This record gives sequence, structure tokens and C-alpha cells, in this order.
Amino acid sequence: REILTVEPGFKWTELRNSAQSMSLFSSRKLVDLRIHTGKPGVEGAQALQEYCDQLTDDTLTLVTLPRLDKAAQNSKWFTALAEHGVTIAVEDIPRNALPAWIAGRLKRQEQSVDRDTLNFLADRVEGNLLAAWQEIQKLSLLFPPGPLSFEQVKDSVMDVARYDVFKL
Repeated sequence: REILTVEPGFKWTELRNSAQSMSLFSSRKLVDLRIHTGKPGVEGAQALQEYCDQLTDDTLTLVTLPRLDKAAQNSKWFTALAEHGVTIAVEDIPRNALPAWIAGRLKRQEQSVDRDTLNFLADRVEGNLLAAWQEIQKLSLLFPPGPLSFEQVKDSVMDVARYDVFKL
């Protein structure tokens, strides 16, 4: 696995070189290209198009981009990526929709909480869906199906392994 992060001064030849150089100990390679701005620039757009034309079965390429506007999605470089691969759009859940998302996950495990508790949970996980899912799973392990009180949720969410040098 090779991770390439596009930042100012990034050399696009690194992408081509990475795909062409294989490991001595494996027959496949993962190239993880991260473009945090979503704009590869003129040189990058050309490099991505050329890269797509020279893909091999031995190299799997993962391109991570932020949410793109319509113009970027219609660009030649993005069209080339979409034609030669699979595009998966993963949208962020806005803060105001997070309590409903948490409530839906709790309902799947036959548990429920009130609106204030949902907001409390949403504040604690700060938009991190993995953390939210882990907290919800923890609630299913700690408590039986049914309604949960604010105190139960608060105590379980706050009761994580934190070490204090003075309590050791």
C-alpha cells in the first residue's frame, strides 16, 4: 500500500511511478491517492487521465476526494476515473440529522431514548459515525431492550477508559 497525498508542490510523476513499480514480495499493489481539495489542477487532471488509460490489473487505486460540485463531476479527469472504476459518494450526516440517525440505530436494537438524550449523544460523538455506532452497541450490551434513561446513557458514554495519573 502506498499513500500519496496531493498538496501544494505534489509531483504527479509520483502517481505514475508508484503504479509502475511493484513490490518484490507481492503481486498486487494498492495506491491510495488523497486529493483533499478536490482540485488536482491542470497538471493533475492530465496525469489522472493518463493514469486511467494505463491501468493494470495488478494495481488497485483508491482516490479520496471531498464532496465535488457539478463542474468537477463533469470534468474530464473525474469522468475518466468514473469510467475506469467505481464511484461511491459518502455524504456527511449534518448535525441536525444526527439525533434521528442515532434513534434509528437504537430502534434496530429495540432501545429508545428521549430527544434530550439523543442530543446529548450527538454532542458526545461530534459527527463521528463510528464512535456513535460504538456507543450505541455499548448500550445494547449494557442494558436490555426498552427505553433508556438519560442517566443510564450519560454514565455509559462517560465511562470510558481514561487514566488519571493521580488516581493510579
